[in-house]
Amino acid sequence: MFALAGIVVIALYVFIQNIGGTTATLLWNALVGFAFLATLALAWNLFKHRFKHAKGIKLMAWKYGDIQDFNQIFDLTHRQFEEFVAYLYSKKGYQYKHTGQTGDHGIDIVLEKSAQITMVQVKHYKIGNNVSEPEVRNLYGSYDHHRGVKGIIVTSSDFTPAAKEWAKGRNNLALINGSILATMIKPEDETYLNTITE
Repeated sequence: MFALAGIVVIALYVFIQNIGGTTATLLWNALVGFAFLATLALAWNLFKHRFKHAKGIKLMAWKYGDIQDFNQIFDLTHRQFEEFVAYLYSKKGYQYKHTGQTGDHGIDIVLEKSAQITMVQVKHYKIGNNVSEPEVRNLYGSYDHHRGVKGIIVTSSDFTPAAKEWAKGRNNLALINGSILATMIKPEDETYLNTITE
């Protein structure tokens, strides 16, 4: 994109030089002004994106920073649980996009870090209501055709034996059950991050 913009600028410069006179000066000044404004607009968009992400982290820290006990997550709504999971990853530098809406193919959160994209589905289930194999298959099918994309299912409960068996050997899929989630909540335990997306 930047290479194309450079070619256009060079072509306009050559064209303006061939015109000569006052018209050329006016056109050149207009071109420089446009390039300056375009650069400002790009810088502003980058700043807004970073500010929005930082603001989002601070807001979620205010909302969920006091959660230190696994049992507290059962007091959250499903939407709040999705936000809480996103918050856990944002603390470790992951950019996130909270999708969680109709037509998202079951994807609740999209994580990004070091150009690695990870799709996350969140299951806010009560203990004993385990995530089934078809649910795991559905998530996997929604992203597996994208090269380099990984997937995570996070549940407050557990996975059925069939779901765990089906997920074995699929390196781009991670199952995070309540036991692992409990360690994620503990601020002193960060080892789980090495087994999920990196």
